[in-house]
Amino acid sequence: VYGLLARMYLYMENWQKAIDYASLVIDSTSLSEGQDYLDMFLKIENDDESLFKLNGNLKTPYLNKFYTLEAPLAIA
Repeated sequence: VYGLLARMYLYMENWQKAIDYASLVIDSTSLSEGQDYLDMFLKIENDDESLFKLNGNLKTPYLNKFYTLEAPLAIA
């Protein structure tokens, strides 16, 4: 929740509150280093560093649309 609040205040240009909430997120957990950092992107399960993650267990062709750019179906 603190990460989302930090992002919200960042978009609202409330810099001090964005810093405050981002600091709470950073200070609340230890960060991965080296190979552990790279492995974080390959794991399907959630971990302490993920603020938002799509479920990698979902086997559907429609999730691909979240990860790729496509041309629009129609032009107005």
